[in-house]
Amino acid sequence: MKLQETIHELHNIDRQLWALEDKYGVLSAEFYQAMMVGELSEFDGEPGYHEDFLGWLAWYEMRLDYEQRYRELLRRRHVVQQFRSVAVAA
Repeated sequence: MKLQETIHELHNIDRQLWALEDKYGVLSAEFYQAMMVGELSEFDGEPGYHEDFLGWLAWYEMRLDYEQRYRELLRRRHVVQQFRSVAVAA
């Protein structure tokens, strides 16, 4: 996947996250932290919450994965540019 495609996917994921953040009034990072430590277990099985929370968790973890891909692609791009600059100077 290319850098620009990764950025495009991040923006698509962000739109999903923003809708949930607006609905519940909590940023995704705080939601994720609360989920990871079990603070939201009282909502398990609750209609509406359960589906939203599972989706939110999936979208946020997908965002974390895409952020990592972005950093890797950017890092590789930097290395390639370094090689190109050396090749031109030689």
